[in-house]
Amino acid sequence: MMNKSLSYKMTTKHYKENHNHIPPWILFKNISFGDAINLFCVLNRQEKEPITDILFENTPGIEYNQRVDIIRNGLENVRSFRNLAAHNLHFVQFRSHKSIQPKQLYKILPYLIYLTKDLKQPLNIDKAACKGLYSTILIILLFLKTSYLKALFITEFKNTIFNNPTDEQNQLRRSLFSDYCKLTSLPSNILDRLSKFQQTLS
Repeated sequence: MMNKSLSYKMTTKHYKENHNHIPPWILFKNISFGDAINLFCVLNRQEKEPITDILFENTPGIEYNQRVDIIRNGLENVRSFRNLAAHNLHFVQFRSHKSIQPKQLYKILPYLIYLTKDLKQPLNIDKAACKGLYSTILIILLFLKTSYLKALFITEFKNTIFNNPTDEQNQLRRSLFSDYCKLTSLPSNILDRLSKFQQTLS
């Protein structure tokens, strides 16, 4: 089977040699994730707004600048965690200096963000979580456009923890996962949060 990267390069070469242009959906398959983030950052407001409108559809309470911050910081966090994990580096306790603004995600990702009783601030645990691995989970759920894909992501996340042959193994995994949550600053009730969010998708 041909390597995808090589296939994209050959397709790009074909357009370059046989046509007077290279379609953007072909051209952008050749750029890295980091370059894609940089490209989004250099777009002007007129070019960014259609993107933010798609991702934050039916969420009028989030200002344009807040939307841009969530997208940019969220993508940067995904890239950082991906790079650390891919190279066997210590990503477990990595914390980003750029939060994805959990208060703004309260409505668009129900049950995944918890606020104080007066609804003015996210809980301290959520503030910490949104600078860690949890920010990657939230941004992926935000970017997945269909309820089916969101539900599939949650199901696969749960299965990596508890899809074991015996109850004894699942119990051990549950104990280990509790420790993992502490190390990564994931909310201790993340599985309950994901289940409640999943119910809103049906």
